[in-house]
Amino acid sequence: MVAYYSVQMGFKVENIIGEMVDDLGHEWKKGSVQIVDNKEVDLAIPSLEAPQILIMVSYLLTTSSGQTSKAN
Repeated sequence: MVAYYSVQMGFKVENIIGEMVDDLGHEWKKGSVQIVDNKEVDLAIPSLEAPQILIMVSYLLTTSSGQTSKAN
């Protein structure tokens, strides 16, 4: 269940960032980009063919016990 929630939250964050880029008046696309060995990127600004900015979105959910073990 936690993995599913993290994936869904990742998509939500990705959409929020896409809307912010839209609000700034820039075009963007999601997909494979040749300059990074055809890796999938979340936002390529302004296009997949000629990207100037690449954005990868990641959302990590950590429980309080997980945070304690990471702090040690």
